[in-house]
Formats: sequence, structure tokens, C-alpha cells
Amino acid sequence: MVESHVKKHENKNTPKHLTFHLSEDEWLRYHQLDRETKQMIRLVVKSIIYNPELVQEAGYIYKLLISKTISPYVCPLCLIPFSSLFALKQHIRYQEHEKECKICGKKFTSTEALLDHICKKHNICVK
Repeated sequence: MVESHVKKHENKNTPKHLTFHLSEDEWLRYHQLDRETKQMIRLVVKSIIYNPELVQEAGYIYKLLISKTISPYVCPLCLIPFSSLFALKQHIRYQEHEKECKICGKKFTSTEALLDHICKKHNICVK
């Protein structure tokens, strides 16, 4: 079915579209977003289409985003929000954490190695 649909539209120079089913409230919220936010949403969808394994990381990323709405300073290891960067760094330095990446499941021997992995591989860094 997909092949026949693609053949039907392959000669047209118009961009292809992807449709989502939204509630009326979701539709209204989407249309109230600024242009840059809408573009970001489209880029996220395209990223997932090209890299479906990103869906495995969705639970962690969702929790991270929710924590970031509370505070910009969130521990990437346990997702606890903090009131300041100093408090976050103190937490990372002195709190014992599991040494397994919550995103991909890779295990490490030290917290520092895990933080380095999360920053380099998943682009979630503590600066």
C-alpha cells in the first residue's frame, strides 16, 4: 500500500505531508506556538522517523523535560531538580548514584565515567 501511495506522488514536486490525529485542544495549543517551537516539533518527529531507536530513550527524556520545567538544574543521573547549579554540582559530587545509564542501559565503574557518557553520547551535560 505504501509503495502505491509513493508511486502516485513521486512525480510531484510538492513536499510530502505526515498527518497526526489531535484533539481540538491540542490543535489549538499547537497553533498558538511560535514558529521556532513548531519547527522544533517537526525536527523531533523527523529525528524519530530516521532513528526509531530514540523511542527507547523517550521515557527518560520525558522525565528530564518535566524536571526542567521545575528547574533548569536537573541531575542527569537521577532526574532530581535543584534550585542552583552549585546545589546540583554538590549533589553529583557527594551523592551515591547507580552507575548504569538510564537512557541506554550501559554500565560504568564510576559516576564520572557515566556523566561523561551521558554528555558525549546523549548530549545531556552538566556545565
